Amino acid sequence: MNIDSIKSAYRRYARVYDALFGPIFHPARKLIVQSLNARPGDRVLEVGVGTGLSLPLYRDDARVVGIDISTEMLDKARQRVRERSLSQVEAVLEMDAEHMDFPDNSFDKVVAM
Repeated sequence: MNIDSIKSAYRRYARVYDALFGPIFHPARKLIVQSLNARPGDRVLEVGVGTGLSLPLYRDDARVVGIDISTEMLDKARQRVRERSLSQVEAVLEMDAEHMDFPDNSFDKVVAM
């Protein structure tokens, strides 16, 4: 599957993604975030952040950056950050995980869900 096909699929799902997959995967997302065992001040990179369903689950004193290739999914994630005042979220960026723009050792933890 090429990158354009992936973007196209998530463009179609963006409006209904939370309703379809939010409740089903919530327990797993919660467990994954807890298992990260982020410490106060840890900088966390979430690859494939999508609509940001997991962002509210991070510690308030963590620093989270989410990346995804889908503009439409990221629009939902940014809306979630604004509406819930998620101060632990530093940024939600459109970026291909195969070509990230971060210097080495920028993050203490990295997760993909």
